[in-house]
Amino acid sequence: MKHALRFVVEHSLVVPFGAAIALVWANWSAEGYFRFASGLAFAVNDVGMALFFAPVANVVLSSVRPEEEGQASGANNAIRELGGVFGVAVLASVFSHYGGYGTGATFVNGLTPAVYVGAVVVAVGGLAALAISRRPKQGEALALEPALENAA
Repeated sequence: MKHALRFVVEHSLVVPFGAAIALVWANWSAEGYFRFASGLAFAVNDVGMALFFAPVANVVLSSVRPEEEGQASGANNAIRELGGVFGVAVLASVFSHYGGYGTGATFVNGLTPAVYVGAVVVAVGGLAALAISRRPKQGEALALEPALENAA
């Protein structure tokens, strides 16, 4: 079970990364297709985020002792909320720097670099998920030591 959970956390960020690239690609296509493709990209993004955030909570809570679970859960929620706030602020800044709401062309000019910046941040997050420590908890390592001594 732990290996499956680890796989989901490590690889679930590929889905929103692909959705972001699909959204940029949809901006270059015809008007009718844009509505379909952008809706599909947002749906795929939502699936990827759901596949990421639920297992991350499990990873965080399983990496601490039971008496520390409240603190770990609070820290996880605070970091997730701050990530959302800063993500919106940075991407809105990129959007407003390169484009705006004046015309369709200026909107696309702002949206394209903002989505690329978001895709890069998601890709970096996916790489960071690969770096999650694979060490057992201290209690688990101590529980294995007597069994190893008896085997010798």
